[in-house]
Amino acid sequence: MLVYTILSTTPVWALFAVLFVLTYGAIFVGRHFFEGVPYQVSYSAFIGDAGLLVAVLIAATVLQHESVTILPEVARLHVGVALFAFIICSMISFASLKSRNGKLMDIYHDVFIAPVVVYLGFTLLPVIYQSGNQLEKGSTSFAIALWLACVYLDAKFDRMNQRRLLERMGLKFPNQQSR
Repeated sequence: MLVYTILSTTPVWALFAVLFVLTYGAIFVGRHFFEGVPYQVSYSAFIGDAGLLVAVLIAATVLQHESVTILPEVARLHVGVALFAFIICSMISFASLKSRNGKLMDIYHDVFIAPVVVYLGFTLLPVIYQSGNQLEKGSTSFAIALWLACVYLDAKFDRMNQRRLLERMGLKFPNQQSR
């Protein structure tokens, strides 16, 4: 329930600032620091994740409505959902290290950002679809569809491994030996 309290009492602009720094900011700065080049070029990571952040901000807006009631069943699931999200996303991350580039910021995304997004999705979607208005519900559905479309395009055009994509496009990373 802590997440509901935070989202219902924190100004939406402050939530945006924190989410932006922990996602986009951390990825760009981390990749620059650890790989020598700041980048985020997969559609799902750049465009799709922005849509998911918008969905979280929509949930915060819904929670800030005075008429919102939280289902007790949903509130009791928070710890289980958080553990499930972390375990599943971590397993997927470690299973895909070789097929992706396995760099530190990809691991950060998979072990921190992805579980947080999954957790927020499972705990906030019921709030939006139970208490949100039609615009909030429709916008959330659009944000999810946008992310799914971006994941599909990334998979179809081999954009998931962003570093490999940039290398195919001719970018030489500073710590990369010339071939």
